Amino acid sequence: MSQPTVVDGFALGTWLRNQRQRQRSLGRLTRLGHRLTDLDAWWNPPWPVAWQRMWWASRYHLTGLPDGVEWWPSAPNDEHAAAWLREQSTQRALLLSEQRRLIDELLSLTGGVPVWQPRISNAAWQTLSGLLPTRSHTGGHPRSERQILEAIVHIACTEQAWTRLPPALGPFLACRRRFLLWRDDGTLKRICRSVLPEQDAIWQQRLAAYIDLPA
Repeated sequence: MSQPTVVDGFALGTWLRNQRQRQRSLGRLTRLGHRLTDLDAWWNPPWPVAWQRMWWASRYHLTGLPDGVEWWPSAPNDEHAAAWLREQSTQRALLLSEQRRLIDELLSLTGGVPVWQPRISNAAWQTLSGLLPTRSHTGGHPRSERQILEAIVHIACTEQAWTRLPPALGPFLACRRRFLLWRDDGTLKRICRSVLPEQDAIWQQRLAAYIDLPA
């Protein structure tokens, strides 16, 4: 859990961080450390805690939260977790052996490596294509406007950095430039306020939140 997490008025996140620092400064587990390890073998992992937190988020999104457990503040959503798992799978050779085992555990729940899937339906694109500004081609290879919009929607849904854009969506710099252009000229606002099929509602809502569009 994250450092700001408070449970019943107790600063649990800060307390756990302090316990991790104590174990590491001593170079061994204290009696309390052993008790915590009995509860969760990876409460003080040899890799970054942020990685462990994403692993738990991915697992909970796949299996559901245990009874009495709530998501921590700013917890990653399901699409962010799926994108993270896909990224870890492609970088498997760089992980520690125990990290690979944990990733394999998640993959056994998903039935394989999650692959990127388009979010914009064909019916929605019929509406959205008419909202995009006309661009004059000035050289090079013209980019697919739908592919660029898919890239923007992907970042909004997964909350990942632009540098982690899936290769299928093209160079991230070009997509980010178009995002900034469409955000500033109001194109993305028009997209968020358009009436689209119900299946497009989730990405439309997340895009609106990503650009801080008032409800």
